[in-house]
Amino acid sequence: MLQILTFSHQREFDRQIIQLHAVVKEAMKFLRASIPANIKIETQFAPGTPAVLADATQIYQVVMNLATNALHAMENRPGELTVRIEPFQPDDTFIGLHPELKPVPYARLTVADTGHGIDAGTLKRIFEPFFTTKPVGKGTGLGLSVVHGILQAHEGVITVESEVGRGTTFALYFPGRVKDATVAEPGARKAPSGHGQKILLLDDEPSLTAVMQTLLTRLNYQVTTSNSASHALALCRENPARFDLVITDLTMPEVNGLEVARQIRGIRPDMPVILTSGFSVELSREDLIAAGISELLKKPIGMNQLAEAIQKVLINNDRQPPATQI
Repeated sequence: MLQILTFSHQREFDRQIIQLHAVVKEAMKFLRASIPANIKIETQFAPGTPAVLADATQIYQVVMNLATNALHAMENRPGELTVRIEPFQPDDTFIGLHPELKPVPYARLTVADTGHGIDAGTLKRIFEPFFTTKPVGKGTGLGLSVVHGILQAHEGVITVESEVGRGTTFALYFPGRVKDATVAEPGARKAPSGHGQKILLLDDEPSLTAVMQTLLTRLNYQVTTSNSASHALALCRENPARFDLVITDLTMPEVNGLEVARQIRGIRPDMPVILTSGFSVELSREDLIAAGISELLKKPIGMNQLAEAIQKVLINNDRQPPATQI
């Protein structure tokens, strides 16, 4: 028996007027607890930086992605990660280089590392979809093309400067908002919460599973993460009733998310599965239903979007009669 399903291919950002430093502090708090001892993190928050109209969850994921990339670039060597937030007023020369910018105050968020750097050829392609310098099995994160898209959606710009052997600096420019506007706390909009349901979260990028686990735990879910499809499937086989929901990424080195969903359906036919993807993919409704996908979410995923999708899938699954074998 097939459920009637809906798929969220597109979404609007949940943008509010926020201070970037509040989001960055939260991300750095998480990173400091997990980085090697030989990596130093320095944060600099300049006074007078304007508030911005932004989706706090998206900015959090962008910061985590850039910072995690920086840590990879300094892997197995001492280094320093510097994150700065400061006011910036573009002049005519800068606007000439980036005509999408306006002559208004901006908040500039800079993520810099002292890693191995990026060669000129790679630097030209760094924002292309599907392009990555990471080896198979290391994960691709949000992908810098997705980060670039987030900045475009926020009427902003991202630039990158790098020199081999001397590190890389990403600069993100967000247009400032009026001083008398009400500034919201990140996450102020109430997202629907769970009731302790158990979720298996699968993505080959550890930084993303860490971010999503934090978000879902705040929403009162019990979350088990995995960065390997074979490991996740083994967990399901060991105890098919252990989880109430599986969330899996589409693109992974071992087995893609559709095949994961198909195998989970063979293990437990009534298990709901949410599929996430960082790229525009051509998947028909029939393909998704045949694989047992309950919902398709396009990365980057906001907290409210994720919370609403989980609640909808769990409620819909509770209404379905038990699956019968033919």
